[in-house]
Amino acid sequence: MFENRAVLQEGIAGKALGFWRLRDLRAPAPTCVEPLVPTYFFHLRDGEDRILDPDGRDLSSIDAVVAATLNDARGIIAHDAQEGQVKLAYRLDVEDAEGRLVHRLDFEDAVLLIRRPAED
Repeated sequence: MFENRAVLQEGIAGKALGFWRLRDLRAPAPTCVEPLVPTYFFHLRDGEDRILDPDGRDLSSIDAVVAATLNDARGIIAHDAQEGQVKLAYRLDVEDAEGRLVHRLDFEDAVLLIRRPAED
């Protein structure tokens, strides 16, 4: 049927004759350079000093940002409690890649402190 099998065996050359094989078709290289999921940076602040997050995290939604912020704050508070001193003056500021503040959580809002009732 095909007189020149060598042309078809060369792969791409077969395209010139109008023949396509499945293995000749390759997915095009991605052209999108922007990440599909936004990156958010979680900065720890106490009013005087700050610890900046240089790497950030890729999160799919603002709900995921809120949940991650609460989880991080509670994790820091739990670690501080193990050390015997909890500093509720901290806060987490979450910024997007352009530096815009998208969420803020004060540590005092991350936990509910229940004190024992006053003794009579």
